[in-house]
Amino acid sequence: MGNWHELELIGKTQAGGTGKPEYKKQGDIVYLQNVVLWTAAVPLPAHFATLPEGFRPSSQKSFTVNIRGVTSFVTGSINIDTEGLCTYSANSLGQTSTSINHGPDLSTVSFMI
Repeated sequence: MGNWHELELIGKTQAGGTGKPEYKKQGDIVYLQNVVLWTAAVPLPAHFATLPEGFRPSSQKSFTVNIRGVTSFVTGSINIDTEGLCTYSANSLGQTSTSINHGPDLSTVSFMI
């Protein structure tokens, strides 16, 4: 079983929820967990991290995730490209920028490499 590694956040982001965003590889599958929150409004799509080599997908992946920090059920989209760029690109409210103290829960993100 792979060890969890802290996901290095970039830009106006911080860890939210119960722990820092992390990633691990178990066999040929990469898993992410925990929540990324924005500390300021940023235009979408918003780059929030880059996965290191060995943890990147062989083709671009897109995931629907829950958005934390809001009072109603909101989903968003996370994209991870072959260079490991992780971006938050949209949400079900149709916003064009991130919201302060709101962000994606990465716990449903997993993919084969």
